[in-house]
Amino acid sequence: MYNSDCYIHSNIDISTQKNSNSKYILICDDIVENCILFKIYLEIAGYQVEIVTNGVAALAKIKSKVPDLLILDVMMPAMDGYEVARRIRHDPDLGYFPILLVTASDEADVKNNCEVIVDGVLQKPCAPNVLLSMIKIILESK
Repeated sequence: MYNSDCYIHSNIDISTQKNSNSKYILICDDIVENCILFKIYLEIAGYQVEIVTNGVAALAKIKSKVPDLLILDVMMPAMDGYEVARRIRHDPDLGYFPILLVTASDEADVKNNCEVIVDGVLQKPCAPNVLLSMIKIILESK
């Protein structure tokens, strides 16, 4: 599921990829602009979306409302995405839900540093249709 050839297309019509039943997606990235961009793409596609900008906030939000999918940036200050994913997977009260890691790093770096199972890895920057396709695949296999 790793795609190293992702890039932004400003003319892609993501409205054709409408989601028939609205799923709740939580986005965690310390760069607010990334969160907003992903949120726009996902809301146009019919998803319910919330954003948080750090790992601590993500864990708190998840404890109050478990998402259908967590989109999690790897490189964040204080608590990186690997640590957030590890804490989620080791918390028996949360149950299982998919995690999609988003990173500017290469696949080898993710494989070397990620000690827990995630459902996908997406290299950024990424085209909206690639993001939406990966989310659809992950949610359908849930």
